[in-house]
Amino acid sequence: MTAFRQRDVATRLWFKGQSERDRVWAGLTANGGEEGHCGWCKDRFGFSSQIAPRQLGAWMKSASAPHMIAAFMPITKLDIATWDHADQAGAAS
Repeated sequence: MTAFRQRDVATRLWFKGQSERDRVWAGLTANGGEEGHCGWCKDRFGFSSQIAPRQLGAWMKSASAPHMIAAFMPITKLDIATWDHADQAGAAS
């Protein structure tokens, strides 16, 4: 039998607004949690979660997807303003 490893389990948590994302992110990364890239973080027990906006699916299916991905890759915490800006830039090109 294979031993259970914490990195074998990950969740994606959807948020509606920036304040909800900030609250969940702060709770998960507090007391020994870690921030990761692209909206990923680990809680103090080592379980990984991606904290993502509900709009993510629609944005990734839009013509702006390349701009969205470029905006997404270098950041740690996802913020709606950055994604909205990338979506508008993609729509304008």
